[in-house]
Amino acid sequence: MAEIIPEKLIDRLNMNPEAVLTVVREFILRKYEERRANGIALGLSGGLDSAVVASIAAQIIEPACVHALHLFDRDSQPRFLEYAKKLADTLCIHFEVRDITNLVDELVGQKRAVGITSKPLRRLRITSLTRYLSRRVYYLIRKCYPLILALRRFGVDLPLPIKRLYDKVVGPTTIGFGPKHIVRRHVLEEYAAEKNLLLIGAANRSEALTGWFVEGGVDDLPIEPIMGLYKNQVYQLARFLGVSSQIIEEPPSPDFMAGMTDESMFGLPWEKIDRVLYVLENGFDKKVAMEDGITPVEFDKVWMRYQSVEKKRGNRHEYPVF
Repeated sequence: MAEIIPEKLIDRLNMNPEAVLTVVREFILRKYEERRANGIALGLSGGLDSAVVASIAAQIIEPACVHALHLFDRDSQPRFLEYAKKLADTLCIHFEVRDITNLVDELVGQKRAVGITSKPLRRLRITSLTRYLSRRVYYLIRKCYPLILALRRFGVDLPLPIKRLYDKVVGPTTIGFGPKHIVRRHVLEEYAAEKNLLLIGAANRSEALTGWFVEGGVDDLPIEPIMGLYKNQVYQLARFLGVSSQIIEEPPSPDFMAGMTDESMFGLPWEKIDRVLYVLENGFDKKVAMEDGITPVEFDKVWMRYQSVEKKRGNRHEYPVF
């Protein structure tokens, strides 16, 4: 068993942003030169991770040769497009916006409101209380949260009455989650191939270790420059790069439905998840996390995710190790 560390776990995640930035830049530049690419392509969602990757890419090559695509659908929140456009303008990078709704509908194989919940839920005001209650009710039925179910690609094996309720209320929410991520990846790959661009992703280590991505989706690209960094460390790098406070302060979200955030689906903030992951990856005893304010229930929740997605993580990503 590894030696117990005395300081706060969150302090152990503090890093030297300048040194990390140098390593990430060198990694991307090496891949860029190996590929003999004409530029760099990436998806710019308007969230923290893609903002960091775009900011770094703009420091490596001529900003105009960095191609950022914002791929939205009918359920995407307009503010994320605003964040992405403002950042692209600030960085002076090439920016395109594309509606992928029809492509997602085609992949799902049905012409209905993919991702939009039933009419009663659309009328329901999304508040912290309603998000909590809906998560808890769904968890009691499935012993799993909706997006985690989608990420695991489990089938729906419910009794008929509950299945009908599921199809009306939960089904439309989860059915489009995977296809949206897969379509985004396909669009980016085709765009990059057409223009001979190096395609890079924006997945972080916390997401990778907890399986918070769709296999074959946009967060599962071969080249992932910041996959060596926990979410907390991506925040540190974002502040060092001068990413806008709007993006930094926005709660992490899959931009799948209004009011939906990573925390509301996972049940824990990334700050706590990172601390548990640090303990698990470094072989520390569970009590280290307990002494740092993590409850046994919180620890077990992350540990179960970490264990259950081991095969899903695989070893197919290239990224700098710190």
